[in-house]
Amino acid sequence: MRAGRVIWVSFEDLEELIPARPHLTALASRVREFAANLTQRRGHDLDEWISAVRADDLPALRGFALGLEKHKPAVIAGLTLPYSNGSMEGTNTKVKLPKRQRYGRRSPSETSRGPRACEAGMTEDG
Repeated sequence: MRAGRVIWVSFEDLEELIPARPHLTALASRVREFAANLTQRRGHDLDEWISAVRADDLPALRGFALGLEKHKPAVIAGLTLPYSNGSMEGTNTKVKLPKRQRYGRRSPSETSRGPRACEAGMTEDG
């Protein structure tokens, strides 16, 4: 099996596959621990979890753990506090959706110059 290739498996297959591979056992354990920290609002356990990921030397989680450390105060607040900005994000999405549907990938300023200029990558300077 090549790295980076996506393979879909059922939960039953996963339960058989994980014990057969030690690195997958550690990975599954760390993912379950993080999910418990997330759902039970245990932000105070973040440092311990990151240390465990480092000790296990899990490349699949190393980058994720580095990102958590980079934004540690915000992550701890998100894992601890009962507040959420989900409703505001939903409002932003509703407001921006029509604009995205109208313009696609191009910005409004590019569409004002016409489709040919945008396709050719031309600027207002020529």
